[in-house]
Amino acid sequence: MKEKFVVTIPVYKSGNTKLLNYVSEINCNTLIVPQISSVRTDPSSLAYHINQKYNKSVIITINTIDTNLRFIQSRILGAELFKLNNFLITKGDAKSLQKSPIKQTKDSKAVFEHTTSYVMNSIKQMNKGYDFIGNKLDTNTECIFGSTIEINQTDKKYLNLINKKIKLGSSYLVSNPIYDVKMYKNFVTKFNKSFSKKLSIPIYVSIRMNLPHDSFFDQNYHTYKNNFQSNKLNAYIKLLTSLNKAGVKNYNLILFDNNNADKKTLKEQVLMANKLISFSK
Repeated sequence: MKEKFVVTIPVYKSGNTKLLNYVSEINCNTLIVPQISSVRTDPSSLAYHINQKYNKSVIITINTIDTNLRFIQSRILGAELFKLNNFLITKGDAKSLQKSPIKQTKDSKAVFEHTTSYVMNSIKQMNKGYDFIGNKLDTNTECIFGSTIEINQTDKKYLNLINKKIKLGSSYLVSNPIYDVKMYKNFVTKFNKSFSKKLSIPIYVSIRMNLPHDSFFDQNYHTYKNNFQSNKLNAYIKLLTSLNKAGVKNYNLILFDNNNADKKTLKEQVLMANKLISFSK
């Protein structure tokens, strides 16, 4: 991918038309449609709707933990019927996102039939014209796929895993949100020292647009929280500038909507995302 910015939209509950209205206001041509471990609109269906209504390119997230390989490949073939062929392959959440202990006991169980690497290899075979058990497809698929990375992890085992995914054909990487440029530098430096072929595919460094709210998956955030509480726009620009100086060329701006309830906050996030995109031009 060549886009400097992609935007991850919030998960979509049926009936929340406000969310989709904001999609048209995002000054970014490529959107990531997420998938989480709770009942939401099917990401492939939502991606097609966004592509048709708002003329946006879409990346469909596929969580390998949620379903088996037969369904994953069927979903990919279905998406390709509508000229949607870009997929972000992630493991997903093994544990339910339901907070209530009672609801957790009622929730469905994770499938996790295969690893993300195995799924990527199966997509690679689909591009050669074969399904996951070796049956010939009518036509070869033309899938593009990327992988998520925990950019704060730099141990040898993890770097080998990322290198394996790149060799399998990952066209891009999407990182977890970070606030310290040292993490990015450290990851790239250690990766390039570990392998003869240097990292050449784009890393989309993620930035949450709902700051200063906390998030359990952010790395090193609490150190920088006060910056976003005092002057949010200035803090975002400062973060973006520091990442640019560190060599970051690609970004994933993540929108949150507080469980489809906080439309005001979502609108503010879109405005802030657009300001960052404009600032970088």
